[in-house]
Amino acid sequence: MSVQISSDDDVPVRSRERAIDKIDRLIRSLDVPVLHTDLRLTLDQEPARERPAQARLLLDVNGEPARVHVAATTIDEAVDLLDARLRRQLTSLNEYRQAMRRRAAGTEDGWRPPAVTERRPFYDRPAAEREIVRRKSFSTPDSTIDEAIFDLESMDYDFFLFTEAETGFDAAVWRTPEGTYGLRFANGEAPSPDAITTVADVELDPSPVPVLTTNEARLVLDETGDPWVLYRDPDTERARILYRRYDGHYGMLTPASE
Repeated sequence: MSVQISSDDDVPVRSRERAIDKIDRLIRSLDVPVLHTDLRLTLDQEPARERPAQARLLLDVNGEPARVHVAATTIDEAVDLLDARLRRQLTSLNEYRQAMRRRAAGTEDGWRPPAVTERRPFYDRPAAEREIVRRKSFSTPDSTIDEAIFDLESMDYDFFLFTEAETGFDAAVWRTPEGTYGLRFANGEAPSPDAITTVADVELDPSPVPVLTTNEARLVLDETGDPWVLYRDPDTERARILYRRYDGHYGMLTPASE
């Protein structure tokens, strides 16, 4: 299977060929079939960007999606970083999958994620220039907390919005700097911490999720500098996340039914 690649015109042909060879060798080393790959190499033209070279890879690993997105000072450095992170990610996901199977079989066996790798820096775009440039919906079936964390890790996200299977409530999970996960229910009554049994180490945040308009959520991010904010829509009471993109603009995550 060939690696599908797209890139900016400024990306050298040599770097493109090197990236294809590196990812192709990684895929051939795996014990599971990779059904599709989509590699994207870009060079940001913003003069103030510290790490303008970006590499993003989307994979279909035996029917399961995986994603890695990194930034570096050069394209070659970005490709090397992407290769190393993808190797760690696939190994970690396999260990997590096995831990979930052991849990389902009644074997108490926890799992800890790999150390949090350095994330891409946010471009400090002036607040007056920021726009919501992307809107996404989560449309997967209801998920357990462990399944939501698995999706978060496989897609290389910092946070994940989902509908929790047991309660039917909207919830968010996110990575913490300590190598654990945070969990917060957005609507309905959250279960007690003792009732939450997961393979990963999860800490429940019991604080209520505010009802905000989109403009109010933007003000929260503008004023606090936080990377994302979880809130409830005043009309639907469903959860939403407004988040900072690495280009300095905003993205929004909403339920697919809205």
